[in-house]
Amino acid sequence: MSLTKVSYSMINGSPASILDFGAVGDGVTDDSAAIQAAVNASDTIYFPTPSVQYYVASAIIVPDNKTLFGDYVYDGNVANTTILANAGITVFNVQGNSVKISGIGIAFNSATGNFSNTSSIGILVRNVNSYGAVSATWQYVSFVDIIDCTVLRAYKSIQLEAAYWCSINNTHTKWDFHSVVVNLDQYTQFTAFPLPSTTIVLDRVYSHGTASTYSIPVGGYASYLGGVQDLSVSNNAVDYFDTAIYVNRSTSTNIKNQYVENVNACFVLISPFGSCVIDSPFTFQLNPATPAISCSFESFTLIGGKFDFSSATGSLYVLTNGASANIYGPVTVVNGTAGFNSVADDLIIDSSGSNGLTIASGTSSDGSIHFADGKTGLDAYRGQIFYSHTSNTFTFSTNAVARLLLGPTGDLFPNADNTQSLGGASNRWSVVYAGTGAINTSDEREKQDFAAITEAERQAAQGIKSLIKSFKFKDAVVKKGDGARIHFGVSAQQVAEVFKTVGLDPNNYALFCYDEWDANEEQGIVAGNRYGIRYDELLAFVISAL
Repeated sequence: MSLTKVSYSMINGSPASILDFGAVGDGVTDDSAAIQAAVNASDTIYFPTPSVQYYVASAIIVPDNKTLFGDYVYDGNVANTTILANAGITVFNVQGNSVKISGIGIAFNSATGNFSNTSSIGILVRNVNSYGAVSATWQYVSFVDIIDCTVLRAYKSIQLEAAYWCSINNTHTKWDFHSVVVNLDQYTQFTAFPLPSTTIVLDRVYSHGTASTYSIPVGGYASYLGGVQDLSVSNNAVDYFDTAIYVNRSTSTNIKNQYVENVNACFVLISPFGSCVIDSPFTFQLNPATPAISCSFESFTLIGGKFDFSSATGSLYVLTNGASANIYGPVTVVNGTAGFNSVADDLIIDSSGSNGLTIASGTSSDGSIHFADGKTGLDAYRGQIFYSHTSNTFTFSTNAVARLLLGPTGDLFPNADNTQSLGGASNRWSVVYAGTGAINTSDEREKQDFAAITEAERQAAQGIKSLIKSFKFKDAVVKKGDGARIHFGVSAQQVAEVFKTVGLDPNNYALFCYDEWDANEEQGIVAGNRYGIRYDELLAFVISAL
């Protein structure tokens, strides 16, 4: 005797095939009852690849200790999924503990390319006794794993309520409003603390939401995660959602290697307690009017990552809402072009309270901020602010050259001796306040060509002495009127004429100054010139003739 047909249920210890319980898989016949019968009868249930699709018109209830698996491999095609579901239902309602669902694709009927019914849920993890206010009758669901699954055209692709120790791995969702939501309905029940001993893991979840046009997301949350104690989100990809990841009232959140594209907000992180770490995100084409990161955790840390705005105007806008924020490099921002200030909006850290940015280095290391116009050589650090923890000294550089040093005791001095000016002919300081006078070099070892005053110079000095008069500055009169103060001095132009009358060139004498400058539109400077006098030298010159 030979067997002409062998079913899974005929082989001891093998999974139960839903075909053995009457499932047809023609895409028309309602297979809900057959699938439910298989789930009720066996602990391990196999979904063979159907001839068309298994049509499901009502929810499949999954109790404790069940494994549901199939052979579906994601290809993004609605017609190739394992299950075709009637719009407006929940396909799998996991109400028990220790459940695994893998290799199953779900697509909802829809007259449009996107979700069509706000009641469509692909996989719901929730016990029937976990509704309303938290009470002693609540029954939490735990140890649920969703692996290698796909949900298309759902309003909520995967929803976990009052669940913990759950994971979602290597799973795709597409054309939905919410991809993965945790405690979206019940988060208000966890106003004091999140669920006890809660761990939710999302790894390699690929969420492609809904777009009304190519660049405008209309979906809700790629991941809404509320009331979770320990939350791990890693290696995921998101596009076309209003918000990529929304975390509400979770104590410890770690988000790593997250790719985000075409969303209004990348990360919204809300909690009065706990910490959140975002490690190495890559974001692209975001809404410039919305903070890329908004956080109110007690502590927030951003480690590296890239924020690319090359295809949209935007900036790395971090709204801390009073959180303690730490940023560890390298963080790359490409083409940030909108924000608080159009020339300083690539990285924005905003808070309603006190705010700050810390660059932490070792006691024998250095911290620096570079201003680059290229990636190699001197172009990589044309401008630099550099702090040495060894010498406790700030160094400020321009055009790739160190210019100014601020020492550990507050002394300010040029990096190179006698090479730089303080102010300029068109950029003058108004007043210099000092406890003592300026010290000018008078070391004989640095001087040459000593000579006695000539007769012509004596005549010029005596002529200049007669030029010393009282006067008022015109700009002071404009500001103060009759209250403008009286000064004593000379006119540089008249001093020049005195030199010329005795046959001397005033430009050969350091007491006489004349400067010209070009226009600088960036600094608002108009081209011009100005005469000046070095009074210490002029007075020495006049005294020499007495």
